[in-house]
Amino acid sequence: MKIGIDVDGVLADVAGYQMRVSKPYFEKRGYSVIDPAGFDIADIYGCSQKERTVFWRRFIWRYCLFEPAVPYASEIIERLHNPEHPEIIRNIPPCYLVTSKADMLERYTLDFAGELGNKGIEHKLRHMGSDPKLIHAFPVLRPDLPESERVIDEIIGWFKAHEPYGAEKE
Repeated sequence: MKIGIDVDGVLADVAGYQMRVSKPYFEKRGYSVIDPAGFDIADIYGCSQKERTVFWRRFIWRYCLFEPAVPYASEIIERLHNPEHPEIIRNIPPCYLVTSKADMLERYTLDFAGELGNKGIEHKLRHMGSDPKLIHAFPVLRPDLPESERVIDEIIGWFKAHEPYGAEKE
């Protein structure tokens, strides 16, 4: 299962939601699934980046607010609040972290990245600087910003490069 996780509490089946909601949406627009295992909508349907952005602008809040959490999500989230938790550090796959001065979780993200580095865990920290528009979760909350599109593209590239970690085990 590919899941989306955010340390402030979003832990849901992104792939399941994406397929369930996107299929009727894109079929109405003449697309069919070309890569059901794709990570990104553009890969799954072969649509443009603009069409991907239009889709997520329409459906992201439904995902964030109403998609049910995976089983035991609250227990998992509770463990994630401690960046030095041995179970987390021992089992964590490569990570892509985004923060900025305007992010309420900037300090936590920087501490977590430091701990990943101390433990030799592959990660990328993307600090976006001090622009006040780049609040916590800005790629989701402000998809209209050019920075959001760039970061989303970077995240997709990161996960594609590390796909064996997200691949389903047969």
